[in-house]
Amino acid sequence: KDVKCLITSAVFSMPFIRQIYSYNGCVSVGKESFRKLLETNQSCVMFPGGVQEVLMIDPTKPDEIICYLKRRKGFIRLALETGTSIVPAFTFHLDGSYKFWSPKGNFFSALSRWIGFAPIVFVGRWFIPIGIPFPKKLHIVIGTPIKIPCEGKNSVKPESIEKYHGIYIKELEALYLRHRKNEGYLHREMNII
Repeated sequence: KDVKCLITSAVFSMPFIRQIYSYNGCVSVGKESFRKLLETNQSCVMFPGGVQEVLMIDPTKPDEIICYLKRRKGFIRLALETGTSIVPAFTFHLDGSYKFWSPKGNFFSALSRWIGFAPIVFVGRWFIPIGIPFPKKLHIVIGTPIKIPCEGKNSVKPESIEKYHGIYIKELEALYLRHRKNEGYLHREMNII
């Protein structure tokens, strides 16, 4: 109950969907709302890959795990502004919870970035759209918190962003490698783009 899940702000402009996510404690991943939560020591969960990561998923390559992180550094900057620790985490077997279809091509890629989410059709159990997921045993592994120094709102150094972003990626990769054998993922490679 004390954790906020940060999701695309586009969700909050859709009636009914907005109420469901708000009721479940989700808030916009926008920079200002994210910063406000961190400044009040609120624990947050976010998925930094965003629309780009979703668009890169290729159903014809089921053994590839895409993590769009190399250009995602805003969360590192906010952590440095507020001195908030970052905890790497990975969920195994999540990709089998739903079947999905996503349009491909430059038009849909541009549309997805413009509206803030990818227009994907999710189908769960009994082929109900956005319904009950397929029964999967999800396993969330949580790494050691990465202590981040507080540099202040207007004095974050680019070198610090690069340093802690590199540490985060290294820790996420190590977390995945440490647990992949037990989860039956030895044949799957994490591809950080």
